[in-house]
Amino acid sequence: MLEELDSPVAMGAFELKEHFAVVGLALLPAYWFFWRVPLAEEHARTRKILTALLAFIIWWNFLVGHVVNNLRGFGA
Repeated sequence: MLEELDSPVAMGAFELKEHFAVVGLALLPAYWFFWRVPLAEEHARTRKILTALLAFIIWWNFLVGHVVNNLRGFGA
């Protein structure tokens, strides 16, 4: 569908969305490891960074998914 629209920006955003999703899945074991109880104080910064990265990836995928889905309605 994106190739039919001939929109390289939309295709690039969608490809980036897929790559971010894979990176997010790869980060999940590290996220689990650093958030296990008991929480070590020396890993607080790592927990913050992992949480911020995963939150960014989730929001990026959510927003790009909605925008790309709405592109199908333009010109139809």
